[in-house]
Amino acid sequence: MIQAWNEFDEESPWVLHPDEMSLLPGMTDKGRLGFAVQLKFRQINGRYPERVDEIERAVIHALAQQIGV
Repeated sequence: MIQAWNEFDEESPWVLHPDEMSLLPGMTDKGRLGFAVQLKFRQINGRYPERVDEIERAVIHALAQQIGV
């Protein structure tokens, strides 16, 4: 299922919480973003993404902004 997402707000399931952010230090920028995308996708869909087109570009950009990459 492709997850629809258009606006960033604090109630979005794609928002990283402080305990999730604490898992990211020590990774490269690319590693942090990949981990964040997979973590949130798994929480929302109960599985890991199989294809890159399962995640909207807007979601990836929002996660990148949250983690500063």
